[in-house]
Amino acid sequence: MIAAKKFATPRCVGVLTSGNACLRKRQHGDFCAYHQKANQQVVLHLIEVNGILHFVDDKNMVYDSEAVVTKQPNPRVIGQCTKIGDTMVML
Repeated sequence: MIAAKKFATPRCVGVLTSGNACLRKRQHGDFCAYHQKANQQVVLHLIEVNGILHFVDDKNMVYDSEAVVTKQPNPRVIGQCTKIGDTMVML
């Protein structure tokens, strides 16, 4: 039996696409900088656009409402909105 390699510093708990554990050093929390960025969550706001309520993030990207409500892992972006005067308009 092969002994597991011991590291002096804590390692990232992320998993590579190959299924192997990531060997990078932890930056903040449990992940390395790469996996920290990959695991960021988007904060959505419910905003009225053209009289319809949509889920919009901080970058004004509009997400598929059905996918957000059913908690699908990666909801589809259906457009972008911008503010013209006092109203939000979908581009």
